[in-house]
Amino acid sequence: MALKLQCEICGGRLVGKPGGVFECENCGAGYSTAWAKEKLRAATGTGSAGDAAELPRKVRVEGGTVRLDSSADRDALLQRGRLALEDGEWEKATGFFDLALNLDPKCAEAYLGLAMAEEKCRNKIAFLRSYEASHCALRLKNSGSLKRARQFSTELDAQFAKLDEEGEKADAAADEEKKKAMAETLRRLSAIRRKTALTMRMIGAASHTVGLRSDGTACAVGWNEYRQCEVSDWTGLTAIAAGGQATLGLLADGTVIAAGNGEYGQCEVSGWTDITAVSVGSFHAVGLLADGTAVSTKYTAAKKGRPDQEEDDGQPDGEDGEELRPVPLREDGSAVNVDCNDAGQCEVSGWTELTAVSAGAFHTVGLRADGTVLATRFTGNPAYDFGQCEVSGWTDVVAVAAGKLHTVALRADGTVAAVGANVHGQCELSDWTDMVAVSAGDGYTVGLRADGTVSARGVCGNLSDWTGIVAVAAGESHTVGLRADGSVVAAGLNICGECEVSDWKLFNSMATLETERKAAAERAIAERKAAAERAEAERRAKREALDRERAALRSELANLKGLFSGRRRREIEARLASIETKLEEPG
Repeated sequence: MALKLQCEICGGRLVGKPGGVFECENCGAGYSTAWAKEKLRAATGTGSAGDAAELPRKVRVEGGTVRLDSSADRDALLQRGRLALEDGEWEKATGFFDLALNLDPKCAEAYLGLAMAEEKCRNKIAFLRSYEASHCALRLKNSGSLKRARQFSTELDAQFAKLDEEGEKADAAADEEKKKAMAETLRRLSAIRRKTALTMRMIGAASHTVGLRSDGTACAVGWNEYRQCEVSDWTGLTAIAAGGQATLGLLADGTVIAAGNGEYGQCEVSGWTDITAVSVGSFHAVGLLADGTAVSTKYTAAKKGRPDQEEDDGQPDGEDGEELRPVPLREDGSAVNVDCNDAGQCEVSGWTELTAVSAGAFHTVGLRADGTVLATRFTGNPAYDFGQCEVSGWTDVVAVAAGKLHTVALRADGTVAAVGANVHGQCELSDWTDMVAVSAGDGYTVGLRADGTVSARGVCGNLSDWTGIVAVAAGESHTVGLRADGSVVAAGLNICGECEVSDWKLFNSMATLETERKAAAERAIAERKAAAERAEAERRAKREALDRERAALRSELANLKGLFSGRRRREIEARLASIETKLEEPG
């Protein structure tokens, strides 16, 4: 008499299928051989649940005879699972491997089959290739199914351990190549910056543009209400920086000179020494010292035109709320927070391992040595939050640029990412490739390609015909580009003549730029040395003249006689006291 098995769901008749499984004719529910064994034990009373030795090898059920040999059933299920994988039937394959595990909970091949179904691999070779792929290895290493497969099979564990070792070596090599690629990109960007001293800052609707020539002199055009463009007599410069109302020049001896509006304190730099870099915003200036520390001017203006401001906040917003705040770096790569307000955009004291920073109108961005990016924004008003600081997922970044309300990143592979305000499409940069530099302005982004062409998104001038460009600078209403031949181009509104740079020639050629810079630096050093020697000669001559005069006066004083010598004696004594004071003065 055949054993009648019924579906526990609908009571329908179960029919034995190849591979030792059972299926309900009515509802299609499936049952494993293990389940059938339990039913058989219950029906025949033969042994306990774990006493498989007392069970018959086969049992005849309606629809056929089903083998209850667990090893054979397991192998059949594994085979059916492998066939389902080859056909791409992932759910069916998972079902067969699960049934095999019901028969043998330590079946490594079943666990491997589950892992293959999860990864949608049709065979073991494809799975191994997938495991070798760096973007899949970590995910698969965390797969519970694969861990079990390795746990129950020494052979499988050894095979994947070998792949792990090879993968670690490949990853290390890839990391090294990535580091080399990033280093090369940084070197290229650094070379461009080193060969270029074209900078500009904007305030309101007016602006000025400044440039540094290879001979150490400066040029400037544009808004000049505060004489910030009167730099034609500057010499011996190694860097230059422009703010809304001021221009700073860094001299080869590490001192700084300034031109423009000093009402807010941004021109109070005469006491600075040992400076290696300068930057100036609308209301303050920052200098980076050779030891990696920083000095800063402070906003010291009387509240002229700002009756609402009762106290000095250290660093105010500029006109229309804009302030481009330079953020200097310490020698260890951490950011220096100098004279900033407490509105959030200057909260960078905890940042470390930085290679660059960029300050926008309401946020600050930092680039770390590992290619990740940090950002902090003005928190005083949510209206200024456009997501410009959502940069935590960025990697492989080699340069950053902060615009007014958006942030742009240049990756090591030449692609560009951007977040923040996108009213004018300034963040739609996913199609940009082969870029070597980026600059973010007010409502637009400019990118420089390796071939010297320029792309732009947002509201800016027409840059499509620019060629041979080696550096770009984006502002509020105009864009400036430096060509490889040292000439300069500009596009934009040109409200105050800030685009009138067609006659500029900052250097003769890229090939001779370093030579020109070196010669200019040597001239500056020689001139300083000569000036110092002249000053020393003049100092010695003055001291010698004073010594001679003092000796003569002392001799005259010793020989003074007579009734009417009192007045002359007093004159000599007063002069001798004056001479002594001058001789005691340093230098």
